[in-house]
Amino acid sequence: MITVSALAGAPAHGQQGGRRGGGPGPAAPAVPNLATDKTMFWPAADIEARWKENEALKRNNSRLFNGPTNISANVRIVAGEDPPLTHETTADLWIVTAGTAVARTDGKLAGTSISNPTTRPVGAGDVLYVPPGVPHHFTEMKGFRAWLMRFDTLGLVRTTPAPPAAPARGRGAAPAEAGRGRGGRAGGAAPAPVPDLATDKTMFWPAADIDARWKENEALKRNNSRLFNGPTNISANVRIVAGNDPPA
Repeated sequence: MITVSALAGAPAHGQQGGRRGGGPGPAAPAVPNLATDKTMFWPAADIEARWKENEALKRNNSRLFNGPTNISANVRIVAGEDPPLTHETTADLWIVTAGTAVARTDGKLAGTSISNPTTRPVGAGDVLYVPPGVPHHFTEMKGFRAWLMRFDTLGLVRTTPAPPAAPARGRGAAPAEAGRGRGGRAGGAAPAPVPDLATDKTMFWPAADIDARWKENEALKRNNSRLFNGPTNISANVRIVAGNDPPA
């Protein structure tokens, strides 16, 4: 699984994505705030039903929860070729689960289009990060489904101390921090550095890279390969559970 984690401040009050075409449509269920003292769970059957309902109603979005600093998780389709847009303070993390589309991002907004865009075909397993202020939209959708994780990245500060810099690998050096990146096997190559989230352009991880991380985790019996570090302890992680870990 891919996990996205964050620690941040005051609760948000986002709204569920609306129906295309302007009609009021059926009332959407209330969106819960993230619990603070217990787990929350959405079974696969509920997620599948949300996607099917979105598609039947030509509704782009069904929101699972609202969290602090505008964090939300959304069961997402793109029902039509919407014009490109930007978000002032909020970032998008798209995790494609089915179908295909063409992502047009970066560049400059020019009316109902983007000048000098970066164009990428996207499909199941691909991960696309769009920072605040960066133009983006999708075209040529064919059965496109995605998880959309949305969160603020501007004007926020960490809530825990930054991790210390890892010492140079060599004789007598301490081992690299577990789960901070790829690699980490004793005596092996040093893990690749974990990038910070870009602030002025998109970041993209193709499905082949994600799959290679899972396979490497499994081969090394390593739980985690981190994709990025963000503000307020936000991170995305390619995750397995290699053994019967104690509760944390």
